[in-house]
Amino acid sequence: MSDTQDRDSFAITINFINGHYTLDNSMVVSFYYIEDIFAPFISGKLTFVDHYNLLEKGPLTGNETIVLQYTGIGEGKTSCVKQFNVLKISEVSPVSQGEAKD
Repeated sequence: MSDTQDRDSFAITINFINGHYTLDNSMVVSFYYIEDIFAPFISGKLTFVDHYNLLEKGPLTGNETIVLQYTGIGEGKTSCVKQFNVLKISEVSPVSQGEAKD
């Protein structure tokens, strides 16, 4: 049995130099990270729709940290907090006027 509370039990916060902002879950398009025992770091990718103009407000420079908080689903329902240092911003692309948000 799946429930909305289980699916939405995550929060992503971006810590900027001059403050922090927690993304609405509806803004997050995708987020993944890879922990490789043979790599000295964790890598991942965050894609989100910037409804609140964070690109300029932050500003996004590549020196931010991203904090992921989530609760697992199932019987255990363990909570986890992970912090990631942003080292590179690979792409910033605008949404054209013709694209509709789901």
